[in-house]
Order: sequence, then structure tokens, then C-alpha cells
Amino acid sequence: MITDLRSALESLQASTELTRDLLVASGEGSVEAAELHVRLADLVDALASARGALLHAHLEIERLNGRVAELHARADARARLVRRQNLLFLKEAGAVDSGPYCPRCWDAEERTVALARSSVALAVMGSYRCPSCKAFFS
Repeated sequence: MITDLRSALESLQASTELTRDLLVASGEGSVEAAELHVRLADLVDALASARGALLHAHLEIERLNGRVAELHARADARARLVRRQNLLFLKEAGAVDSGPYCPRCWDAEERTVALARSSVALAVMGSYRCPSCKAFFS
């Protein structure tokens, strides 16, 4: 991201210098049409480079902001997580906590995956089943 921003600044600096040179040359009447076209093409190229570098930096900033939000959500979940017997619950502001959540998925990946009630046929293996890792819990 820093290199993208540095590249954008360099391209904008080059664009500024090209524009200044064109203004001086056009004011003096010393620039021919062919040279003007070449310099304008250089200016457009420098501005396009700056735009591309800024777009890359913007996308990286968006990606990093998403990662920061994800880490904040994990920290919030970690602070609210409560183990009861073999299951995990998230403390809520009200009287009823949410859950249960899969302890295996939390321990392995710090993901809160809600457990589903097992069917009657599978209840002998456990009361709950994780839809992600397929583990059973009682």
C-alpha cells in the first residue's frame, strides 16, 4: 500500500511538472502542435498511473478495514464467550445467552458456529451437531 501511495505521489508530481512546462511553453508560443500532443500524452499517462496506484491503495485500505472489523468482532466474541459443560455460549445483555456454539470450531479457528439439534435417529451420538465440522455434542 505504501508503495502504491508513493507511486501515486510520484506520478502526480510528474503530472504537475508536465503541466507547468506546458503552461510556460504555451505562454511563450514556443511549443509546436506535435510536441504539445506528445507532452499531453505523457500527462495523461502520468495521471492514469497515479489513478491506478491510488485505486490499488484504496482496495488495500478496504481489505485492511475489513480485517480490522473481523478482528474486533473476534475480540468481542472472545470477551463474551462462556463455557458451560461441553458447550459454548455468548453472553448477551438480556437474561438469555445465545448458543450453543461449537467448541471444536472455536478452538480450531475461533469461529462461532451455531450447533443444530440432532435428529431423533442421531440423538444417541449427541444432542447437538455442528454443521461445519460435523462433530456431535451433548
